[in-house]
Amino acid sequence: MEFFVVRSVRDYIQYAVMQDVTPPFAVYLSVISPGGKLLGENAPDMSSGRLMKVIAELEAGEILFPGAIISSASENIAETMRPTFVILWQTANKEGSPHYLSDGSWRLKLEQ
Repeated sequence: MEFFVVRSVRDYIQYAVMQDVTPPFAVYLSVISPGGKLLGENAPDMSSGRLMKVIAELEAGEILFPGAIISSASENIAETMRPTFVILWQTANKEGSPHYLSDGSWRLKLEQ
């Protein structure tokens, strides 16, 4: 899920800038009635190049996350969204997102 959120935010910001809409942008993530397995399936692992299959259960309901502010078009979106993703994984009874390395860098890789 993180991969698709980061890619979508990146693509939207690129489009907004092409339309002369300039940052900052506020990004809010909501998960409504996920009803089961949701997180981490088939996301590319930047360190190995393989697809990861990390699964976590999210219960039905509503999860509304605090906003993340993207201050510039060149900002590292994965870094800015990390607190949101940590909360997301904690909601699934995990310590945090498995998609960040110990140095805080995001292990998933977006195509250019």
